[in-house]
Amino acid sequence: MTEPRTYQIGDVSCRTGLSQRTIRHYDDLGLVKPSARTNGGFRLYTESDVERFLLIKPFKPLGIGLDVVRRLLGAVDTLATADDDTTARQVVADVLGLVAERRRELDEALAASERAVGYLETLTARTRPV
Repeated sequence: MTEPRTYQIGDVSCRTGLSQRTIRHYDDLGLVKPSARTNGGFRLYTESDVERFLLIKPFKPLGIGLDVVRRLLGAVDTLATADDDTTARQVVADVLGLVAERRRELDEALAASERAVGYLETLTARTRPV
């Protein structure tokens, strides 16, 4: 049986768009632990670890904290081994509600910015010299 491919932290950073510092921080917090380490102590991550980083990444720009992300990851882990876990499903539903609410807020902000751009473009069109 072949060992799964592993990636060093720089590779993971390139693949995920996360800084190496953030990757180390997530390790320190226990959100994503490296699957292995080299003899020299360097972190080694698998494809599954990379997917976990990619799961976490969208929550920061949405303003959803790492405490919520930690609960979500726990629920994801639970659901990967037990289909019928009501508590884990509720955690996922709660996070989905948070994401949906944040999306509504961002949609409203985008609409407001589009109105502002339209208004400002109208003003600049009126004040252009002929």
